[in-house]
Amino acid sequence: MYLGLVMDIKGEPLFRIWVPGYPKSSQADRRNLERYKEGIRIAARKVATKPTKSRRLDVEIFFQAESLLRPDVDNIIKPILDALTGVLYEDDSQARSVKIIALPSLEEGAYGMSGQVKIDVLNRLMKHPPKEFLINIYEGSVIHSDL
Repeated sequence: MYLGLVMDIKGEPLFRIWVPGYPKSSQADRRNLERYKEGIRIAARKVATKPTKSRRLDVEIFFQAESLLRPDVDNIIKPILDALTGVLYEDDSQARSVKIIALPSLEEGAYGMSGQVKIDVLNRLMKHPPKEFLINIYEGSVIHSDL
């Protein structure tokens, strides 16, 4: 038996948050980490009036590495997701995927990357030294059955 499926794909983020500063690792000093998360919340409150209830959120994080020695991307994710809880979504379990892209520092020279990034976003991210990073929250695709 064949199931017909239709996907609704949305191109623009539900929320686009520009966060001043540079992403911090979950291994940072606890006091600094709390101040950092509060800065993310402040930036998020500028674009969201209340948390979404959607259970299909896709999170995308872009930042430019400050130098060749950047934090591990896996250690950057948790503080960001935690900070957005209660502001953009009710619980970080609503995120079904997370994509994080560390753009190379200018010290690294030429590079390539997969996916699509608008040129104005890329230009804003590639300032040196890095002054901000970007968090996009998408409401993910819905799969409908035509049964």
